[in-house]
Amino acid sequence: MKKFNRIIVALDMTDFDEKLLRYFSQFTAITFPKKVYFVYVDPNLETPPNMDIAYKDEDGKPIPKDELLQKVLTQRVKDLFANHYEVDFEVNVLEGKPLQALLHWTKVKEADLLVLGNKKLSEGSGVVANRIARNTNAAVLFVPETSTTPIKTLLVPIDFSSYAELAMNGALQLAKELDQAKIIAFNVFDVPLTGYPMVNMNYERFVKNMATFKQEAFDDYLQKFELDRTTVETAYVENSKNNVAKHLHTFAHEKGVDLIVMGAKGHGLVDRILMGSVAEKLVNYEKETPILILRSA
Repeated sequence: MKKFNRIIVALDMTDFDEKLLRYFSQFTAITFPKKVYFVYVDPNLETPPNMDIAYKDEDGKPIPKDELLQKVLTQRVKDLFANHYEVDFEVNVLEGKPLQALLHWTKVKEADLLVLGNKKLSEGSGVVANRIARNTNAAVLFVPETSTTPIKTLLVPIDFSSYAELAMNGALQLAKELDQAKIIAFNVFDVPLTGYPMVNMNYERFVKNMATFKQEAFDDYLQKFELDRTTVETAYVENSKNNVAKHLHTFAHEKGVDLIVMGAKGHGLVDRILMGSVAEKLVNYEKETPILILRSA
């Protein structure tokens, strides 16, 4: 996993900012960034008509809305983040649409991680978050309202692809910084269609054979990382719901997972398909467990 040197944290001027900042403060302790940009995007920074009285300084002079918002946010960041870690940070108040502004700012600042809130009840926020994640080269950390620390258990969805390898490498590095937190490698497998005359095997036998195959595949896969089942727990389940994301969501809650780590590569066509299926569905389902989507260069 590439070190997160430059991170953008998207704030929204609601009570959720406090939860996001508290979680990110703990996340910072294991990632050691060099620069953090806290960003709030306002649709219109003009002072509303007849509201001049609310925007006056001690000398009675008007205070621009962006400066007022920046002052409030800076104090919030100092109280909940800056007092805990000596990290260089900026608070930026931008004008525009959140999607375009955050994507542009992420590119301008060459950020390698974007931190977004993932709310249970917020009209449109989930759509914006997914669209941002789908269109950026940066890694993305989705933080739900009920996120808790410390991080003790990490879940890595495994499909034995390069994406999964990227996620596993990232999870191993995070676990090391977390004093060897537990990692669970989890695979959701499909069972081939049965019933053809030339296939003399019933459905139950197919499932049993697939389970045996997955056990062997996991053993071979872990050897790539010089690991075994004493250091990484493995689990697999049949895709009986025909919905991989739903299985991941259910398993994460059954195991009390603290962070889900997934992998993607860049933001080309393949990634758009990935984000449009498993990862994007999981973000919509998972409103309690943080999700970290990693990308290779």
